[in-house]
Amino acid sequence: MAGTWPNGDAVADAPRALEHARTVSLRLGDALTGRSVTEVADEADLARSTIYDLLGGRTWPDLISLGKLEDALGIELLPPLPDVDPVR
Repeated sequence: MAGTWPNGDAVADAPRALEHARTVSLRLGDALTGRSVTEVADEADLARSTIYDLLGGRTWPDLISLGKLEDALGIELLPPLPDVDPVR
């Protein structure tokens, strides 16, 4: 990644997962507007450091943390996959 996380540009051969992690970080930051990290962390049953690490790009979300945050915030953080039928 060239530039500052999460607003920098991915290098040409960056893994697709990098863009997913960047999108989660951006959406999480937007969803936290007007809310405290402590409040959201408590609602999601996560450590505050987990949220700060996701926002700062120091770690990428695991599926459990992602689901807990989506439930607590009432939004989807992971971008939809294009042209993929959801598993039912």
